[in-house]
Amino acid sequence: MSLIENVFKKILKSLQFLDITNGQKLVEKLVLDMARNLPNVIPERNSNELQTEVRIFNLLTADERSMDGGGNGKSIAQLWHEVRCMMRSNGSQIRFPLLGRLSAACSTLFHGNADIERMFSKVHDISNAKRNRLSDDTEISLTLAKAYMNSHELNASSFPVNDELLSLGMKARAEYHAHLKKVADEKKQKEIERAKEEEQKRMKATIDADKERKKHL
Repeated sequence: MSLIENVFKKILKSLQFLDITNGQKLVEKLVLDMARNLPNVIPERNSNELQTEVRIFNLLTADERSMDGGGNGKSIAQLWHEVRCMMRSNGSQIRFPLLGRLSAACSTLFHGNADIERMFSKVHDISNAKRNRLSDDTEISLTLAKAYMNSHELNASSFPVNDELLSLGMKARAEYHAHLKKVADEKKQKEIERAKEEEQKRMKATIDADKERKKHL
């Protein structure tokens, strides 16, 4: 098993803490392991606070965890939504802020790589052998534009074109031509400098040859 596969396996195992249906308690080790895998969500300095939240949560009954007192039959997403909305007794603070943040982050994780593979295919269609010099920003922009048109069932003939879009197109065209001119000017300048260097080398070689010839006269 590769290192990446091993990491994925550990993350999937840690995600089991999300299952709090039927009044199940949180497995403290799984919660802390998941937090270590997401340091941008739960910094290490907050580990002790997270541990305290887990222990307090496990002291609650199934009915106390649910906002309407009936946790049975609810989905994992519904139960965690209620946990994130649970307030302290004074009603001024969220009761489990770190647990809520961690569960929300975990709910956004991909359950597979199908979407990623699909995106690779779309990018491959855009950046092909004839368009292999596109910048990253251009590829991202084209991908987003294509996704927008597909989601709205638009094509080149049905896409609505207004004055603002025409203005942006003309501006982009002007900037592109200015970029091409700048590249051409830089290339021409380099050729001129290269020609000067070659001429100087030839002149130096000629002068050196004349000196050597005079020595032998």
